[in-house]
Amino acid sequence: IYTVSVRARASRTNSFITKLRRPSDKNAQQGQSGFEELRRYVKQGDDFSKEMLAILQERAEAEITYAKSLSKMAIKLNKACREVPANSATSWRSVAAEMEARGEIHRQFSSSMAEEIVKPLKVIMENQYKARKAVEATVDKSGRILTDWRSSEAKAKAKCSSATKKNEKLQDTGLDVRIQRSPSLGILHHGNGLPLPARNPEKEERLTEKEKAKLESKRRKAEEAVKRADVEYYTSCVRAERARVEYEKAIGRGSTVLQTLDNQRRIHMRTYIDNFLKLIPYAGEFTLESDSTEDTTVLDIKNDALIKHFIRPGLGRSRSVVEYGSRSETLPSSLNGKTNGSGRDSPIWDRGIADGGSNQHDSDFDEFSSHDEDDDCTRKSDKCPPTPLITQIQQIPQVTENNKSMGRCKAIYNYTPKLYDELELNPGDIIEIHVKQEDGWWLGALRDRVGIFPATYVEEIP
Repeated sequence: IYTVSVRARASRTNSFITKLRRPSDKNAQQGQSGFEELRRYVKQGDDFSKEMLAILQERAEAEITYAKSLSKMAIKLNKACREVPANSATSWRSVAAEMEARGEIHRQFSSSMAEEIVKPLKVIMENQYKARKAVEATVDKSGRILTDWRSSEAKAKAKCSSATKKNEKLQDTGLDVRIQRSPSLGILHHGNGLPLPARNPEKEERLTEKEKAKLESKRRKAEEAVKRADVEYYTSCVRAERARVEYEKAIGRGSTVLQTLDNQRRIHMRTYIDNFLKLIPYAGEFTLESDSTEDTTVLDIKNDALIKHFIRPGLGRSRSVVEYGSRSETLPSSLNGKTNGSGRDSPIWDRGIADGGSNQHDSDFDEFSSHDEDDDCTRKSDKCPPTPLITQIQQIPQVTENNKSMGRCKAIYNYTPKLYDELELNPGDIIEIHVKQEDGWWLGALRDRVGIFPATYVEEIP
């Protein structure tokens, strides 16, 4: 009877614990798998952000290295210009200045990138890494505690099962002994529908009173061991369930924190990417201005310098000689015309060849010619009357709405206007062409302003 009751109690305990634990274990496994998936996703995002941070840092280092290289080359070029003629040295010094300016822009771009993007993003990534590791450590600790209690539960279950089996054997042996002593127990046993145990005369003879006492002591100890094992198994199951609940709570809190950290990471990455894209135009301002000169070779630069400092001044002096000769031949008629009031001054837009040079001829005879004309004006009249400004403006070709555009052109060099009717050109400007004059000066419109510009400073766009 006692054996049956022990078996029934152990069966009820196991059944209760199994029912209590089965759905919870399933939920714990699902929560663990979901958390691990979220953990891998967040880790992939962090790894990507770290890689992007390393790339941006390399970009900043590359920019500062490039700036230092340009600065060194500019210094070398300036030193080399000390041993060459002044005209060529001036052109090459302008190249060195351009290199130094470009290097400064890249240096500022590198500094801005490091201060405004790399360093703040690095601090954010480090803080997020610490927060993520703290959450993962908490969840891992809860998982280890749950695993330990599940292991203790399994050991307690095995111990309880072993103690129950041992107790059942001793209970059967003790029952046999009591049946031998009291025939009424055998009748009661038979009346309950249970078969009588087979009698063993040899065994009955061997069992003495002392052995029977030992058997009874073992049976009582086995019963106590079963009770202790049962209580220990129950306690292990309860603690394991508490650990499971704590683990699920840790997974829930950790999932919320990881999702928040990932959202913050994406927001910060987007913000700093926008900042980087805003820095790109700043770094490209000087580059866009000098894009048209990227393909200029050293030979082209040297040829331009030679033309500017040797050929053009020579042409100017030759032209001045010719003009002085023609002016000397026509001086009497010119003086007569001025005396009679019928002469006309030269138009204000007669500015010579469209080479972008000075409007005043660099001639050795200019001073003599102007002095001679001043003397003649002094002799023939009291004062040389200037051409009225209104008349001069009326003589400038005007562009009306009926003028059709002849095409477009792009400025490839800088040009600073020397008269009020000229356009200021910067590399990259797009100009609408209205009139192409034969003297090399074209009439066009730029930024709602109409004026003339040298044709040699632009290239037509098909």
